[in-house]
Amino acid sequence: MCAPVAERMSKHMMDVITSDMESKLLSISDQEMDLFSTPYLAQSILVGGFIERLANKQPCLQLTLTHISLDAYRIHTIKEIDALHTLIDMNISNITSMDAQFHHTFQQELASNRVQEIISQSRESLSYLKLKYTGQLDLHGFKLKYLSCEYGAYLSNLDCTYMRSCSITSQERILQSMSFTGKNITHLQLWLGESIDRLCAAFPNLTSLHTLILQGRNLRVALLYCLPESIRKVVYRGGNVSFKDVKSMVEWSKSRDACVRCVLLDCRITAKLTTCNWMKQQDGIDITQCEFKEYGISKDWFISVSWSTILSK
Repeated sequence: MCAPVAERMSKHMMDVITSDMESKLLSISDQEMDLFSTPYLAQSILVGGFIERLANKQPCLQLTLTHISLDAYRIHTIKEIDALHTLIDMNISNITSMDAQFHHTFQQELASNRVQEIISQSRESLSYLKLKYTGQLDLHGFKLKYLSCEYGAYLSNLDCTYMRSCSITSQERILQSMSFTGKNITHLQLWLGESIDRLCAAFPNLTSLHTLILQGRNLRVALLYCLPESIRKVVYRGGNVSFKDVKSMVEWSKSRDACVRCVLLDCRITAKLTTCNWMKQQDGIDITQCEFKEYGISKDWFISVSWSTILSK
C-alpha cells in the first residue's frame, strides 16, 4: 500500500460523493433520491484499507472520511467498529453527511451521545443527515440541505432555511420549523398520522414545494387543497384508497392552474372496475399508467396509476 496514493484516493472519493449528493439534491426528476447508498460502500472500502494498514504495520494513514454511516446492522466486527470511529475522530470537524440508524430503543442513549458529539463538532460542514432511533438531538446552528428523520429520532432547534429535501414522520416540532423556515424545500416525504391540522398549517408556507410523497394507511385528500401553488407532483404510496379518493384526487388535480402529475403506487383498492372505467372517461387528464395487481390469499386488488393534467388553451 502506498500511503500518499491512498490518502489522495480517499479525498477524491469523498469529493465525488459530495458532488453527486449536491447534483441529486438540486435536480427535479421522477426518480426518488437515495443519497446514502454510495457513502456506505465508500466507507467500507476505507475501513478495510485502514484495517489492512494496521495488519501490515504501515505508518498512520490520514484517510479522508467525510460521509459516514453508523448502522448497527452493517458493522459486524470489533476491528471494523474501532477503525470506523478512529477515522471519524480524524475527520470529525469536516463531516458532510451522516446516516445514523440504530434499530432498537435500548441503543438510543449510547447512540444519542455519539451522534450528538459528531454533529456538534461538524456544525460548519454537516449538510446531509439521516436519523433513526438516535434519541434526542440538538441541531442548533446547523444549515442542513437534506434531512431524513424516522422513528425514535427527536430534534430540537431545527432550522430549515437551507433545506431542499426532507423525509419525516409527522413530528410537530419539525413541521413547526418548516412553517417558519421551509420556503426553500422542493421535495417532501411524509408519513401520514391521525391529525392533519399541523400539515395543513405548514403547507402554504412551503412556497417552493415541487414534489410531495405521502405514505400512510389512508389517503387524506383534504390535504391536497392546502398545498402551495408551486406543487407539480403528488405521490401516494402503499395505503388504502377508495373510488371516492381517486375521483377526488383527479378533481383536485384538474382544479390547479398548472400542470400537476399525480401517482398512486401499490395502493389497495376495492372498486377496481368502477375506478378503471371512470378514469378512462375523464377529459383533461393524460393517463400514463393504469395497472391492477392481485396479491395474497385474500385476493386484494392493488392499483398503480399515474396521470398528468392537461391545461386548457
